[in-house]
Amino acid sequence: MSDVTLKIVLDDAHRDKPDEVCRALTAAGLRIENSIPAIGVIFGTADSENLERLKATEGVLEAEPEAGYQLPPLDSNTPQ
Repeated sequence: MSDVTLKIVLDDAHRDKPDEVCRALTAAGLRIENSIPAIGVIFGTADSENLERLKATEGVLEAEPEAGYQLPPLDSNTPQ
């Protein structure tokens, strides 16, 4: 369907095994863009249809789409 950018948080039992979880996530359809093992977080993109499979991957505590924010256009009457 469509790609989503995801933030994956590892559970406590797998924080010291990020490479193992990365391999499993890649097999489940995640294209890893960045991994920060010190805090147990992996960032990547995947097809939205794979979200449930990624959430069910062993070692994953959370797999959530990243939130996007849009500021209003600059306007002298609107404080920024």
